Amino acid sequence: VGVRTLLAEQIRSGSLPQCYYDHPVVRAHPDEAVAPLAVYLDFVPYSITDSVLGVWTINILTNARYLFAVYRKRKLCKCGCKGWSSLFALLSVYTWSLRALANRMWPTSRHDNLPWSDADKEAGREANAGEPLPVRATVIYVKGDWAEHCGSLGLPSWHDGLRPCSECNGFGDDLFDLR
Repeated sequence: VGVRTLLAEQIRSGSLPQCYYDHPVVRAHPDEAVAPLAVYLDFVPYSITDSVLGVWTINILTNARYLFAVYRKRKLCKCGCKGWSSLFALLSVYTWSLRALANRMWPTSRHDNLPWSDADKEAGREANAGEPLPVRATVIYVKGDWAEHCGSLGLPSWHDGLRPCSECNGFGDDLFDLR
């Protein structure tokens, strides 16, 4: 109840960032308070020789972090895809989960659009299918360092010769020209 009250106060006062108010999910539901979330990913060393990719969901209102997944770097696919085959499965499930929050409804099928498996049924996923979730939420930020976004999300790096910046057409020496 405290978070819902905080959300209503911040919406009323206009203190959330403009990207919240401009977000398509927020605009599509003007009479409903939509909780703002952020996604954070980063590789975290846990020994001298190995690290794990941590994926967190952050409640923007409270800054509480919720660990979604941990993936050992050593176990990433080595077929030449730079680990993307491994990360694709993880990110597909994460997207499926975030889409359920944006729709405010428990999913009606698995993340790969296949019917529920026996294991899903035993876990109670099929029983909740199509039921409303208690809150609607949407991601307004994807956080992490640029190197992580390049490695895990496949975005261009600052060395990219075509267009490393998503906000402008700068490249090469022009990248640092703020005009």
